[in-house]
Amino acid sequence: MTQNTFCEHIVRQKCQGKFLIFRILLISLYAALLILPSFAIILFAPPNLIVPFLLVIASVVFLIFKLTWRLTCLEYEYQIIDDTIIFSKIYNRSRRKCLIEMPIRAFTVLGKYTPEAEGYLSHLLVDKSYLLISSFTAESIYFGVFEADGRKCIVFFEPTESSEMKLRRFAASAMRAYEREIKNYS
Repeated sequence: MTQNTFCEHIVRQKCQGKFLIFRILLISLYAALLILPSFAIILFAPPNLIVPFLLVIASVVFLIFKLTWRLTCLEYEYQIIDDTIIFSKIYNRSRRKCLIEMPIRAFTVLGKYTPEAEGYLSHLLVDKSYLLISSFTAESIYFGVFEADGRKCIVFFEPTESSEMKLRRFAASAMRAYEREIKNYS
């Protein structure tokens, strides 16, 4: 009889740093797209066309809002199903995009993100980085190095306690590699 293991965890992106600036710029863009053309129409359009033009502008701004605001409401989902880990990005709590699906054993290095790990990571040359965390001030951040399509990749994520236990079980060699690498750079 096979034993199935399943863990799932969702982390919401915190609104800070570049993410906060992006939100402020989008709100400014929406306001500018609504206010500036409206003033121009009120000043220069014939009176019988003002209301239709304002309705068109409002509709266009609403459409732009619907298409772009979802980019500011991000969540990251981690799933462990047996010995497979799946990382997904969720837009606006509705649209899901699978970023990584791989066996946990595919991690070559896996460990907790600590100040000692920063020395190792600063020398690591990666082709692709995945930041799937709420923020770098989160309590328990892990990182994993793996190869996908011949490219070296790194993923940062926030596992739960039960996820950590499963990672230790399925990626013990990657965690030992982490301990060796950290000793070399500290």
